[in-house]
Amino acid sequence: MNIGIDARMIEHSGIGVRLQNILSGLTEYSQNKYYLFGDPQQLKKFPFSRYFQIIDYQAPVYSLSEFWGHPQMANMDLLDIPHFNIPLRYINKCLVTIHDIIPFVQRQYHSSLAKKLYFFLVMFAIKHFARKVITVSDYTRKDLVEHLDFNKNDLITIPNAVSGKIYRKGSAEKIRQFRKKMHLPADYLLTVGIGKEHKNLVFLLRCLGYLWDSGKFKNTLVIAGSRGKAPDYARAMIEKYKKYIMILPELSAEEFPLVYQSAKVLIYPSLYEGFGFPVLEAQSSGCPVVSSDRSVLPEILLDSALLFNPQSEKDCLMALSRFFNDKKLAAKLVSMGLANAKRFSWEVSVRKIIDIYHAYSAH
Repeated sequence: MNIGIDARMIEHSGIGVRLQNILSGLTEYSQNKYYLFGDPQQLKKFPFSRYFQIIDYQAPVYSLSEFWGHPQMANMDLLDIPHFNIPLRYINKCLVTIHDIIPFVQRQYHSSLAKKLYFFLVMFAIKHFARKVITVSDYTRKDLVEHLDFNKNDLITIPNAVSGKIYRKGSAEKIRQFRKKMHLPADYLLTVGIGKEHKNLVFLLRCLGYLWDSGKFKNTLVIAGSRGKAPDYARAMIEKYKKYIMILPELSAEEFPLVYQSAKVLIYPSLYEGFGFPVLEAQSSGCPVVSSDRSVLPEILLDSALLFNPQSEKDCLMALSRFFNDKKLAAKLVSMGLANAKRFSWEVSVRKIIDIYHAYSAH
């Protein structure tokens, strides 16, 4: 069975993480013949690439040229497309993974007319002509049914996970060395993945600003995952409280678990997620989580984190107050978080994807 996989987004956050873990797992659990469509130079950096035939395909993501696809896609029994940027010419061969519908539900942050037209065109094509649609959470599945009128029977949830080989509790010496290298302050608060406005960083800074302005709260907020840059939408607030804020440079995969484990708590104020990798990464690394209660996050976290309304400063401040005043709560959240993260497994997800390959390649 010839299965083509669009791997152009292999180094993107979220989608790239899923791709890397699934491709690594496919080499262990499946005997199909796989072809990776993407940049050969980029793909050959990954050890698993030697098990795949690589086809040079560098159509820009979200471009008109990707609608045409690659001629060799015609020779595939099935095309696994890890995002909704589909090759329209081969849509009837496509197994499409949809992570979220942010351009639709967070339209105030995605107002470009061209982007809206693109989104509705590809969703129409996927809904009517794709072979099967995978969602990464039940929340995204529900969104597709409620907002875009997908048939729920055409959708299957196969969740993401975190790699236990990477995200785990590190040794005390490794943590000490990392803290020294990054000049990290004691008892810092951490937030991650704040590049887009719906991630709600300004709200978090407003909440912490009340505490910093009181003069009684000195904890630093460390921002990771922004490649050392403040996002434009939050630049003014970051400047206002710059003495309390530290933005880390780009971290390696090996360093990210250490930044979680060195933190006092991960605060995740996002308004909308399709899955929410950072909360599970933190929990797997032994970091307690205080999180937004919106979109998919209650589904992922259950009762293993302290949840707050990310549009209520009072609610957020109450959650933070509870976390800092209850001496036993942090340890409890660490224990519950480690157990919660184990509910998600790349091995299980890969096996479910292989089952879909077998079921739908012959149709």
